[in-house]
Amino acid sequence: MSPCRSRSVHIMLVNQIVLEEEALERLVMIMDEREQDDMLLRLSVARRRLANMVGRLLPKRAILHFLIKRDDPVVPTTIKVYLRDVLDHVVRMLAKVSIA
Repeated sequence: MSPCRSRSVHIMLVNQIVLEEEALERLVMIMDEREQDDMLLRLSVARRRLANMVGRLLPKRAILHFLIKRDDPVVPTTIKVYLRDVLDHVVRMLAKVSIA
């Protein structure tokens, strides 16, 4: 999978999980008790998915930050510009997940 496609997939996953979690929270408030139990289970699953996504994104952020800040001629400037863009996307996804 290409880096651009991988980044897009992560962005889509984060957006989908955040939207699902927000919708589930709203639905719980208007349901009866029996339906709330099922919805709370779904909400729990969505939150676990968010936690899993954080666990996948944090190492990426650390690696990208290391590669960008490193003064090494092995990583050309043009690649560092691209990596900064990817890091920006990762940071935005982490911010979105943290407020969900």
